[in-house]
Amino acid sequence: MVVRLFKNAIVRWWKNINLCIIGSLISIINPFFLLLLAYVNNIIFQNYNLLKGRGLEVSLFLFFIISIMNFFPTTFVISLFQKRIFDKDDLNIKDFLSGFFKKLLQTILPWLGLTLFFGITSLMIMFIGGFYSQVITEIILKNIILLFVFYIFAIFISTQYVFFPLYVYEEEKIKISNAIKFAMEITLRNQHIVIPLFLIDFIILMILLLIPYLNIVLSTTLYFGFSNSLKLSLYHELIRKYTEPKKAKKPLTKTSNASPWRELLESKKEMIKNK
Repeated sequence: MVVRLFKNAIVRWWKNINLCIIGSLISIINPFFLLLLAYVNNIIFQNYNLLKGRGLEVSLFLFFIISIMNFFPTTFVISLFQKRIFDKDDLNIKDFLSGFFKKLLQTILPWLGLTLFFGITSLMIMFIGGFYSQVITEIILKNIILLFVFYIFAIFISTQYVFFPLYVYEEEKIKISNAIKFAMEITLRNQHIVIPLFLIDFIILMILLLIPYLNIVLSTTLYFGFSNSLKLSLYHELIRKYTEPKKAKKPLTKTSNASPWRELLESKKEMIKNK
């Protein structure tokens, strides 16, 4: 599924590369991404000696910025708008960006809440990892604990890759709090898909950022457009997975309460049956 998802994202991105580049250029009007870009160019490229023995600190900083940068309003809105590329072929720029400033204002409060939630939680996970790395002296035990902390952190960040497309497609039907809740649930149930997707996305970002001389041009024009294509392709694959008819299927949640996510899936099943 990961390979098919990746191929679909490439095809959709390449087919609409002009609009994806425009979306990327708007998305980079983002202080967190610009901070990341400045950090890479000023510290990693020009003051490499300062990084010796500080690999852990550099990695933590990169992951922290990545954990919150996608929620900035410009980046958030473009992820909402890029679904238009998936839903309609031959889209022009005017249709692609229709209602941009109105939606930008609407996302300011959600951005603050999501940035605080993901930022504070990321810092807590990092603090726990740093605390145990200082306290525990046994190398093997320390590495095991750090790997476990990284695994928890990877799951937490990977939740974004389900949350964004879920909210993009169902913002009229589901609250942000419910979208986060069900994104975490689906991520835990599909770690073999979502975590590799996060790692692929992270590797692509690092490659674009670390290409000498061309990193600014490539990262600003290509990254966000392709990253959004990956997230939207993931949503379609998950919907396909959960709406395919099966002989016996366990309930998505163990709770007896009605779930907006389950209702959403049931409604999509009905739509597929009626086609």
